[in-house]
Amino acid sequence: MNSKNLSILVVDDNFDICDVIKDWLEDEDFTVITSSSGNKAIRLLQKETFDVIISDVKMSDGTGIDLLKGIKDLKLHPKMIIMMTGFSDLTEEYFLNLGATHFYNKPLKLEEITDLIKSTILYP
Repeated sequence: MNSKNLSILVVDDNFDICDVIKDWLEDEDFTVITSSSGNKAIRLLQKETFDVIISDVKMSDGTGIDLLKGIKDLKLHPKMIIMMTGFSDLTEEYFLNLGATHFYNKPLKLEEITDLIKSTILYP
């Protein structure tokens, strides 16, 4: 598999953050789609398959927690689910128990995310 064949869904209600992550990942030759809410992402996941999902936790229209539950309800199995937040009273363990594979505090280190995706999925 090469990076062009890897599809990534980025979910955040902050359009600037979505655009920065999308631009970075596209510069790394990944195929990226964005969604502005957990609820919109769930609807998108009903139609399309993604290898990696990167989602904010707190959003106004369907949280990252709602998204994790929706992924589980739809019986989807993306290769990687990265949750990110700028603030949360919930722990990494909480998100991992809901099905996330990784948890990061914002601001994300985009090089770290790219390296994680490449080392875990593309070149394990």
